[in-house]
Amino acid sequence: MEASPRSNVPTSSGKPSHKSGGCYSKGTLSWENDHDAPVCGSCSLVLRDNSVYITSKGFYYFYAQVTFTRHTGGEEKRKVTLFKNGIQNKTQQRRLSEAVYHGEKEGTVFMSRMVKLQQGNSLSLEITSKNNSFRYGGENTYWGAYQLPPY
Repeated sequence: MEASPRSNVPTSSGKPSHKSGGCYSKGTLSWENDHDAPVCGSCSLVLRDNSVYITSKGFYYFYAQVTFTRHTGGEEKRKVTLFKNGIQNKTQQRRLSEAVYHGEKEGTVFMSRMVKLQQGNSLSLEITSKNNSFRYGGENTYWGAYQLPPY
């Protein structure tokens, strides 16, 4: 699954499906599926409520890239954080990976992580940046996940 404000998802059948998209409104970044992508009836990942939900247990490879724009001054560190969301009354939210950009010029951060997940787990990506100083669009800012084949 890849989300942009982009999302690329392999299916449990081993055939890749692609989901992407993103929009920004009222100060909130939201991730959405690419409306041009084919609907996948057997996907192991589902994008819902700005989180990726796991429908099949296994190992997953997650990646994210964010291109931050030129530093406008007064901004604290800009970062990208991947969270494993908590399950109500069972588990707390947990930070899985984080990439920090300290530069003042335009620049890109990339991070990736392999993680074992169970059915019902979900993940979310948070971009921390005052004034949302990052570039939107598929080649600039995106994240995605693949379910790895069993060995």
